[in-house]
Amino acid sequence: MYHKIFISKELKKKLNSKILWLTGSPRGGTTVIGNLIASLKNTEYFYEPGMFSAILPMLKKINTKLFIFLFESYFYLELIKNGLNKRNINLNSSDESFYLNFKNKKDLNLRKSFDVHNNNKQKIPNIIIKTPNFLKEIMYLKKNYNFNVIFVDRKPLEVINSLVQKKWWSKNLNRNLIIIEYKKRYYPYWLKKNKYKFWQSLNEYEKCAMQIIYEKKTLKKNKKIFVVHYTDLVNDPKKFIINIAKKYNMQLSKKTLSLLKKVKKNKKKDLSFIEKRIRVKILKQLYN
Repeated sequence: MYHKIFISKELKKKLNSKILWLTGSPRGGTTVIGNLIASLKNTEYFYEPGMFSAILPMLKKINTKLFIFLFESYFYLELIKNGLNKRNINLNSSDESFYLNFKNKKDLNLRKSFDVHNNNKQKIPNIIIKTPNFLKEIMYLKKNYNFNVIFVDRKPLEVINSLVQKKWWSKNLNRNLIIIEYKKRYYPYWLKKNKYKFWQSLNEYEKCAMQIIYEKKTLKKNKKIFVVHYTDLVNDPKKFIINIAKKYNMQLSKKTLSLLKKVKKNKKKDLSFIEKRIRVKILKQLYN
């Protein structure tokens, strides 16, 4: 027997309709796009909530009812309730999740009062949740909770180049990765056990490529997901965010306009050297 959290179906349905998940590959452009969407009027933004790294990988690994209980307890009672009441604002200017990266100072003074147990009519803003690297799990949530989802697509070689520069899958594993330890070696949580030996044969570039391939396979199985392209952002930033705003019935703010001025086109780089470091059969999957 599992406990259930008490939230009325009516309020839960209303909340879910306001929630937009933003996902994509790490280093794929979700941060700059997340800031732009979060700057739109009447929005609340949740930047990579840490508990999802613990909860989402448990999908399919624990009892479904237990997963739902853990997810909903954190999601509605901790993240949404405290977030809408402005209890989790980050004012550390050195962090990417710094509040003023996507909002103005005057937004800090806007009082919020939201009761997750109140069935009466409450004004609920659009809720943006940025969580890269969990597309498969997010699509499960979309199916069961009817969430909106945006996937950011970026050219594979650009993502791999950025991942390698950040030493994403280096031997030191200095990133906050969700990994499985097996026989004193480490593997991504999404990798099947029969692929562990193959993983150990890969270089850093190939491991980054395999991460992108894993997400592309999930994306192909979910064709109804709304995909936006990073290239479109840098080519025409204003048109890019206007299209998203129209789709979700949101409006640009002064902060949005100021952020648009900071979007810069990528300097053209010759990344062909990366292809030479990735074996042919992996390249085929990467471009398929």
